[in-house]
Amino acid sequence: MGTQGSGGWPPPRDNAPDPDSPGQLYHLLDDPAERHNLWDNHPKVAQRLTHLLEKYRTAGRST
Repeated sequence: MGTQGSGGWPPPRDNAPDPDSPGQLYHLLDDPAERHNLWDNHPKVAQRLTHLLEKYRTAGRST
């Protein structure tokens, strides 16, 4: 078939974000298609969520 992996699906790709790129923050009720990145418009929210994510990563879980 010309594809790799089982079931004809290709193997997973490395989707790691570019460390130099800005984060992504969307208002999903107003922008469900995620077209307007609000990261730079709301630095306090972005910082709070970044710290929370790092806390979860360090702990190895989110609950």
